[in-house]
Amino acid sequence: MYAEKMNEQLKDCSYSMQVFKKESPYLPTKKIGKNNPKAKEIRESNKQRMNWNKTVSAAIQRGIPIPVLAEVKRVEVTEPIKAAVKDHGTATDLLMRIIQRAAMTLARFVSQLIMYNAVDKAKPGEDKFYEALDFARMRMPGSGSREWER
Repeated sequence: MYAEKMNEQLKDCSYSMQVFKKESPYLPTKKIGKNNPKAKEIRESNKQRMNWNKTVSAAIQRGIPIPVLAEVKRVEVTEPIKAAVKDHGTATDLLMRIIQRAAMTLARFVSQLIMYNAVDKAKPGEDKFYEALDFARMRMPGSGSREWER
């Protein structure tokens, strides 16, 4: 809301801030204020978020529908982060690992959809969708269903 208000005041649109909706597949980055003691952690977190966002942009360019990407975000980022915050608080390194693992899973999932010509068959909410997503996650070395907790 604040970013939208600030964008309204700008004369040059090239400086406007991008606003992501909650149901969007993109992850927003955090602003770093002056003299912020957590600036280094925020920069690292923003790097992981930007990596996720680049992976999402590449998937969109390859023809993956936005609802599919939004569901992957929900399953691989939003839910694990909620569980991690509930169990461990806001441990920044844990949250960054969740986002990093989710970006790798998304890249593998997109590759599988394209390799098997299943882009138009991927329907969030169906069992086969989640099985394919689990398969993309399991192909990572040492990954389990809740590997991000380690």
